Amino acid sequence: MLSKLTDLSLLKEKFIQERKNILASDVSALQKKLYTKLFDKLIAVLDIEGGSIINNNANISATSAVDKVFKDFETDLSKTMQGVTNDYSKLIGYNEKYFAEFNAYTFASVKIRVINQMQARAGFSSKGFEKDGFVDSFIKDKAIARSVKQAVLGAVLNGTPLKELSKSLSATINGTDKSPGALENHFRTYVYDTYSQFDRETSNQFSIGLDLNYAIYAGGLVDASREFCIVRNGKAFTREEIHAFGTPQDKFG
Repeated sequence: MLSKLTDLSLLKEKFIQERKNILASDVSALQKKLYTKLFDKLIAVLDIEGGSIINNNANISATSAVDKVFKDFETDLSKTMQGVTNDYSKLIGYNEKYFAEFNAYTFASVKIRVINQMQARAGFSSKGFEKDGFVDSFIKDKAIARSVKQAVLGAVLNGTPLKELSKSLSATINGTDKSPGALENHFRTYVYDTYSQFDRETSNQFSIGLDLNYAIYAGGLVDASREFCIVRNGKAFTREEIHAFGTPQDKFG
């Protein structure tokens, strides 16, 4: 049984890393698409004189195109986040397989409760994204749009050279060799880490629901194993003892 559980855990970790890598690639492509739309719908249509943006009413009014571009962009972002919630569902599935090995009598009812709890926390269901839930709020976040609009409006009011604005927006949206783009930062802040967090909380809810209050420290040993690994390896611990690991209450620090 332990071997099967270990294999399932390894498969789950591999899945998380693979999906995060794919998501990072998708986000990079989304950034480029967003910049192209901003260029086509806004930058390319601004009134220019001598290479610089003219401070006139037409250009000031044109900055409203930023709102339209980002509103349309929500559709692309929704598709990406649909992929993320599909990944969340698959993580629930991995945990189902893992915890189905325990307490078969109560598993069916616990499974339904855990699925409902975890979907509610992330803000999605079989019907789609829940209004004002985590996913919905992430998609509709206006922080990047506000930043871009302020930059464009400032460029218009100050008569900034068009090339300078284009370069500045590219650095903001697409990033540079030294810094990630705006959308990459947005996902790093709010989404990437949720894969592991969602998995851990799903596992925790199954453990609580199935009344699994003990666990075996099964990390194994290597030549460079630290003292706490050596002392604990192969031994069973209560939930309270596990929660104390790595805290001030842990004798190993």
